[in-house]
Amino acid sequence: MKGSLSSFVRRAVAGLKGWAVLAVLLLSSCASMKTGVHFDEQYDFAGMKTFTWLSDEPAVIPPDADPGNSPLLHRYIKEAIRDTFEEGGFRWVEDRADADFLVGYLIGSRDRIASSTYSEVYQGRSWFPDEPGTYMSTEAADHQVFRESTLSVDVFAAATQQPIWHGWATRTITDADRSAPRAPVREAISQILAPFPP
Repeated sequence: MKGSLSSFVRRAVAGLKGWAVLAVLLLSSCASMKTGVHFDEQYDFAGMKTFTWLSDEPAVIPPDADPGNSPLLHRYIKEAIRDTFEEGGFRWVEDRADADFLVGYLIGSRDRIASSTYSEVYQGRSWFPDEPGTYMSTEAADHQVFRESTLSVDVFAAATQQPIWHGWATRTITDADRSAPRAPVREAISQILAPFPP
């Protein structure tokens, strides 16, 4: 009896340890950044040297954008985009007539729900006072809501104003990101523009 009881408890604890590892992996994946690009394969990117904004206000803000975004966020994004392009050897110009390509960006966000299930182990009551109750387990679920934000950068050919390259990054926004957005913005822009030009 005792052997089978201790064996059950060991299996239950092992299951809980497995769930704990899964929870850590889940939370890590929620905080990770996903990036991607696509571009016009027919366009020759080799001759591009100068750039500027697509318009006086290059941001596209959809209706579902996070209302908690700070007005400073757009300044940080513009700074990061310009700095990253210049670090890549491209030259900023003020006049669109002097630019080889034009740049715009978009911010979007949505709520995402992450769910996980795990076992809860408890000891039931025994009919006999001298015997321990039976160990039992039940399945429980945990749901967490995350605010997921997407930042994308679009490049247009200055001569035609046609889109030629699109890059994006998606990650979960934390309270720390909201209070100090400059560092995560620079990280996102750096990863987005890393494969530019293709």
